[in-house]
Amino acid sequence: MEPSNQKRAKLVGYDNFVRSNPLSDKFGVQSFHHLEFVAGDAGLTASAWCTALGFHKVAKSTMLTGNKAYASHVIASGGVRLAFSSPYGVATETPAAETWEPAACPNPALTPAAMHAAYAAHGLSVCAVGLLVDDAAAAFAAAVAGGAKPRAPPRTACDGSYAVAEVLLYGDCSLRFVSGAALADGSLAFLPGYEAVAPVGLEGKPDTRTFGIASIDHVVGNVADLLATVDYIGGMTGFHEFAEFTAEDVGTVDSGLNSMVRAILLSARNSSARNSPTRGASSRAQVLASNNERVLLPVNEPTVGSKRKSQILTYLEQHGGEGVQHIALKTDDVFATVHAMRVAGAARCGFELMERPRDVYYDKLKARLGDGLTDAEVA
Repeated sequence: MEPSNQKRAKLVGYDNFVRSNPLSDKFGVQSFHHLEFVAGDAGLTASAWCTALGFHKVAKSTMLTGNKAYASHVIASGGVRLAFSSPYGVATETPAAETWEPAACPNPALTPAAMHAAYAAHGLSVCAVGLLVDDAAAAFAAAVAGGAKPRAPPRTACDGSYAVAEVLLYGDCSLRFVSGAALADGSLAFLPGYEAVAPVGLEGKPDTRTFGIASIDHVVGNVADLLATVDYIGGMTGFHEFAEFTAEDVGTVDSGLNSMVRAILLSARNSSARNSPTRGASSRAQVLASNNERVLLPVNEPTVGSKRKSQILTYLEQHGGEGVQHIALKTDDVFATVHAMRVAGAARCGFELMERPRDVYYDKLKARLGDGLTDAEVA
């Protein structure tokens, strides 16, 4: 991307930013639909995340279902769907798009060679951010007309019951558009080419456990050039700016970033919005939003001059380029969710939680959140 920016020469920061919603979307956007990861072992990774986060398997596309290019396993909790995909052989050929058979290869644009290259470069990482839109084909056309780089042209059902298309988001990550009645009425287990998997637990009984994770709140991307990326995403989607943060707003001695978010926001943010996308980071950030503000796509860039290397710069170096840095998942009871995750972790089959923040984070927590937490919850 070109580093120049014709729309904005600089950020004004959180305190000077004036929020407005111009209803400028170039196509109808409803919500996040899924995230897809490239993994070393899709089945094993999906199982591990189920155990760690209280998800359960809902769909798969493998050799057993006719997919000879790659294995893909989908897990879910509430409205969150995560797909983990691993290629078979690097020389495996995928069907041509014009002769696309979903069962043989759900996504012909996701070739084994490309998946091997992505995993070699990044390890386990997000390769696609899926959005549920009114019309995936129309969204693809509008995005490309707005400057998006096409990744996969629309693939549609003969009866119009579904459509899938992709454009480049940032790095080598795609923004995937999905639409159609089959995605909502149960005709499809996930996307075309996937078969349903019954969530079976002990003794053949249905697996109904959950840690309370309900939806994807926002997906954060780290990039080298914030303004150029924001103009690119805004140009292809029409998303409006929801918030922005500079190093002065969110800076610490530990790192540096700038951030913007053009997003569709799922839950209202008041005073806590200042800290949500970029806590513990000195940087610039910008937030972009769709008309209905139900999906967040924050974008961060590193700054220089902090006492330690920017966490964003560290990500760009260690990830091997731009990409999705973190995913925020909404739960109605964060205390219960974290407790369940700790139990899984104690059994050595869960995730390791981040280290406890410094005391000053908790000292200022009540002031930031207002009545968002009771005194007992703060304690």
